[in-house]
Amino acid sequence: LVLPRLLAPLLNAWPMLQVEVQASDAVQNLLRREADIAIRFFRPEQDDVIAVSVGQTELGLYGSRALVDALPQGYTPHDLKGRYIGDIGVERPIEMAAAAGYSLQRADFRFRSMSGIAQLQAVEAGLGFAGLLAVFAVDRPSLVRVFPELVAQPVSVWLCAHDDLRRSPRMRQVFDHLTVSLRQLFDAAAKASAT
Repeated sequence: LVLPRLLAPLLNAWPMLQVEVQASDAVQNLLRREADIAIRFFRPEQDDVIAVSVGQTELGLYGSRALVDALPQGYTPHDLKGRYIGDIGVERPIEMAAAAGYSLQRADFRFRSMSGIAQLQAVEAGLGFAGLLAVFAVDRPSLVRVFPELVAQPVSVWLCAHDDLRRSPRMRQVFDHLTVSLRQLFDAAAKASAT
């Protein structure tokens, strides 16, 4: 959702540079060179991996404005039952809901996909409510956050690469560009959500 626009200035400035993006929730192993640079929502523990903090965001629960407007006045989490969107493996949100004292089952997730983009589009289409990163929701006025007091998980964002990155000027250029661009993105999103 954000990498193409962040990489556009770099690719325009360096026409011979080529970038391959694997948009996946799967964690690629940097030490085995499954990826050169990775954006992670956790700090890596491996010694041979460079990890730079690029921002902070929050996981919140969002629905489309039309879907939220159709809820009864004074709605509660019970009113959302059967209207959730999530990954195919929904164990984590079920555990998070249980920790907050709310019972969810797999059947409560009416739309499930491993694609974060598909989940976001399902929310925008009014299919239900999903946990989304605030940085993605802030640019979408059609989305409304619900129950921020119940669903508010801070998320740290890290830009990571193998330590050998220092030896490749092209890789270093991409890493440095992404460091600056991602920090600007998360700073702007934090300011927008604070207003």
